[in-house]
Formats: sequence, structure tokens, C-alpha cells
Amino acid sequence: MANSISPLVGSGVARFREALVLFSVAVFIGVMVQGFMVIKTLGKGIVSEIDIAGAVSATLAAFTWIMLATVKGVPISIIHSITGGVIGIGIACFYMVSLAI
Repeated sequence: MANSISPLVGSGVARFREALVLFSVAVFIGVMVQGFMVIKTLGKGIVSEIDIAGAVSATLAAFTWIMLATVKGVPISIIHSITGGVIGIGIACFYMVSLAI
């Protein structure tokens, strides 16, 4: 987020709150329009086929980790958090198929 809105705020084009709203709207539109493609791309090679339940689970796991780290003040990588969620779904699916659960 900082890389996206800091030029707006730093140059005085927009106040922080305005830049935050603009950023939030742009991210929401991006997620709704192309978000599924990110999960689909991450799913190739990691998870042979990721369904909607797996995508939601990976997203919720990443969201929980990101919020926890943010509250604690730990700097983390968002993309690595999401990738970790997808890898977790892949491991879970592998063991569910292996153990016939």
C-alpha cells in the first residue's frame, strides 16, 4: 500500500485519507475483475486443481496471518503470505487424496 499511495500524499496531490480511499476502491475493483486469475496462476503447478473452497480457505488463511502480523507490527510480504496459503491448500489436498479422506 505504501508504494502505491506515498507519491500522492508526499507530493501533496491528495491527503492521506483520500489516497487511502482511492487505493481501497482500486484494489476492490482489481480483485473483483481479475482476482480469480491470481489464484488460478498461483494454483498452476502448486495445486493441480483449486476449487472455490480452496481459494477461499487460502485467502482467509493469508488474511488471518496478515492481520495478526500487522497488529503485532511485524513486516511481512503479502504475496508470500498468499502463496503460503495456496501451498497449504496444496499440501492439505495431497494428504486428503493420499489418505482417501
